[in-house]
Amino acid sequence: YVVKKVYAFLKQAVEKGHPNALLIYGQLLITGSEGHVNNLGESKDAAKGIAMIEKSYKLGNKDALRELGMVYKNGTGGIAKNYSKALAYLTEAQEVAYVAAIYMEGGYGVEQNLKKALEYHLKSPARFSTFYSIGELYSKGGPGLERNYAEAIRYFDKSIEFIDKSTNQGSIRKIEVNYKYKMQLRKAEMLFSGGFGIEGNPAKAFEMAFEL
Repeated sequence: YVVKKVYAFLKQAVEKGHPNALLIYGQLLITGSEGHVNNLGESKDAAKGIAMIEKSYKLGNKDALRELGMVYKNGTGGIAKNYSKALAYLTEAQEVAYVAAIYMEGGYGVEQNLKKALEYHLKSPARFSTFYSIGELYSKGGPGLERNYAEAIRYFDKSIEFIDKSTNQGSIRKIEVNYKYKMQLRKAEMLFSGGFGIEGNPAKAFEMAFEL
């Protein structure tokens, strides 16, 4: 009875044009289980869900922009991935980390552009993951960005410094430590081979690798 009441209130809020209710309703139509959707007296309908989320945004709900972008980025609910649409929504929503990720990967209507990816990563909040991603960009290079081991190491070091100062515990801390080991190994590989802005130093590379 209580569950049915909740869904009834949600439907009433949608009928009155409440932006948050429209967003939730749209999400359920796209990704909800059959049980959730049946409680609304509906069937799963991604196109209708998208339309409701778009209406939510037009009524002033900025969270709907991010949701639309992620739906097209991830291909949620069977919707075809479309990075071009995702990019438009996520850029407007100022979700810079996701915009950077799209430019890093490319495809689905968007050309890979590492220069653009770097530009958006540099706008992202200072996190170990941000510095790690920038280091990875420089370590590999690609369309729009030359490989630069010196910059890669500099950003890996910034990420490691961030991790060393972290006070996180449990599973989050394990993730941080795993990334730290991964970056130390990447630094060792670059030092061993040299080039792209650094001198090779196999002895230091071996020393760094055996410290892991």
